[in-house]
Amino acid sequence: MSKPLNKIELPMSTGVWALRWSPQTNKIVVGDCSGGVNLYDGKTFRQTTELGGHVLGVLSAPIFPDINFCLTTSLDTKIRIWDLNQGSLCRTITGKHCDGMKAEIHPQGDRFALTRSNGKIDLISFSGTNTDLLVPPKKIEKTNEKKNEEEDEDEDEDEDEEEIVIDQLHNENMAQTLNSKENVDITSIAFSPNGTRLASGSRNGIITLYDLENYTIVKKFHAHSLNVCSLHFSSQDNLLLSGSEDMQVKIFDLEKTKEIHTISAHKSFVLSAKFNPQNQNVFASCSADRNVKVFDRRTINCTHFWKEHKDQVWELDWNPDGSVIASGSDDGTVCFFQI
Repeated sequence: MSKPLNKIELPMSTGVWALRWSPQTNKIVVGDCSGGVNLYDGKTFRQTTELGGHVLGVLSAPIFPDINFCLTTSLDTKIRIWDLNQGSLCRTITGKHCDGMKAEIHPQGDRFALTRSNGKIDLISFSGTNTDLLVPPKKIEKTNEKKNEEEDEDEDEDEDEEEIVIDQLHNENMAQTLNSKENVDITSIAFSPNGTRLASGSRNGIITLYDLENYTIVKKFHAHSLNVCSLHFSSQDNLLLSGSEDMQVKIFDLEKTKEIHTISAHKSFVLSAKFNPQNQNVFASCSADRNVKVFDRRTINCTHFWKEHKDQVWELDWNPDGSVIASGSDDGTVCFFQI
């Protein structure tokens, strides 16, 4: 066990709930439990941009594969799309079933998947006939009278912000729905790197694998006894990694569509688990037991572990070359560990 390479402390020890490290730009997006969204440099570990964010906790913050945008979901029922170059809000989507969802962006960057509480997943395109979610709406010109009325309002409030209701995207045929037929909360999702498959994990421990070419269910794995918190595909598309509240990590061979490894990785909920981007024989996991660990799947041995955090660790991610892990915790810190 070694000391972290670096550590970021959020103001007022605000818990970190979402964290992503962009393989294209080496930028890190951090979402916290108070709704803040901040951008950090992956080389210096310094904050570069404060994006603002949400009024309630941020649940996920996936980054686009080829353009400098990210998307955040929150308990406040808002989905926000951010321009990371400009450090500004691009679009806001809202909906009545958007209060506990997580999102992932398709590897081609043309759509995103959004979890729902009824066993369904929305696949939403970023552009349609009348709507482009990556182009900010034009500001509404205010009359002088209206401007005078708002002089004393908080300048951070954006009265011109045009929210898009998610039902509108369905009406414009920009959204398609996958049904796991489980009728329970979908709590984790992941796209395969080649974009042909999507995996979802449910609160009842079942993992569903979908074929995105014909939108059918390929396989159901009765994988865990409790909630599936995390899913991640290997870089070669042939393995799927899951982490669960049952304290186990499992690995599935997708060519044979069967489970090949079960690892009792932690002493509490496994909240996030991801393959190394450069070596699919190596994966990292983090847990409510406050630990971050690295495993070699060939031997099922733990090769590295750290006990640096003082509270549960919600999410981790690897840097682009697979040499550093970033982990975000309820203790209000992001730690960087070198392997």
